[in-house]
Amino acid sequence: MNRPQRGVALITVLLVVAIVTVVSAGMIARQHLAIRASSNQLHAQQALHYALGGEILAKSLLQRDRENDAQRLVDHPGEAWAQPRPPFPVDHGEIHLHIEDLAGRFNLNSLMRSQQPNEAAIAQFRRLLARLDIEAPYPERLLDWLDPDQDPSGAYGAEDNAYLLLDPPYRTGGRRLYDVSELRLLLDMTEEHYQRLAPHVAALPADVALNLNSAGALVIASLDDDISLAAAEAAVRDRPARGHAHMAAFLAQPALAGTELKGTELAVNSQFFQATSEVQLGDRRQVLVSLLKRETDGSVRVLQRHLGQPARLSREGN
Repeated sequence: MNRPQRGVALITVLLVVAIVTVVSAGMIARQHLAIRASSNQLHAQQALHYALGGEILAKSLLQRDRENDAQRLVDHPGEAWAQPRPPFPVDHGEIHLHIEDLAGRFNLNSLMRSQQPNEAAIAQFRRLLARLDIEAPYPERLLDWLDPDQDPSGAYGAEDNAYLLLDPPYRTGGRRLYDVSELRLLLDMTEEHYQRLAPHVAALPADVALNLNSAGALVIASLDDDISLAAAEAAVRDRPARGHAHMAAFLAQPALAGTELKGTELAVNSQFFQATSEVQLGDRRQVLVSLLKRETDGSVRVLQRHLGQPARLSREGN
């Protein structure tokens, strides 16, 4: 082989080596990407199952509460299920669990009762908004969202004709709310107002009564024009350790002397709870929010699950 041919052969070999190197590097990069994707999927599934384990624990705590208190049937923040608990350690992470009594919040669906406006609930919602310094016609617009007709409620109501002018256009629900986040669909509902209101409201069946043992001061103050925020805060502060056994005991508190609550469904126990399981696994976080219903026989059912919620419990230190 002469010198020019040897040069061409060398160039050919170098070209082949370069091509093989590039192809091999691409295969290795794709393999690393596949391994990383598989690892992420594995960690995501592991975090989800840990979160479901938190949900199972919440169900167990609520069932045990009913078994231990089957005669008294009172639910209050002093019970074991409501207590802050330290995180549960797991391999490479931890699980935070928090259980809330949703019947201690204002029930948005109570604005409609048997397809008719519930004036007492509408007035209570107005007072709650006022306590939160929210000046907007949300009661009228929520009422129009819930009712099946197309007649606006007063001058500030809004039915389909108002929502169809939006971009993108949509229609009112014409049914009960199933999640508090549906409030963001109300005409002109701002994110600031939603974030301020959301911790104090729930989307439960319309006939669910407010649990006076779990209600916060703002919700209690919204029950009547004569209940000041200071009186409501005193009522919350002076609750007995085992909660009020009946509504008359709640109303007999000095802070609420002379108050007559009419038109609002009240109770001292609950069926609906929200369990929040937040899992930290390495650099991954998974939040599972579960809506639980405890039946009269003590069994607990999962009605809803929400994933993708922002991290919250670790910031609160629960």
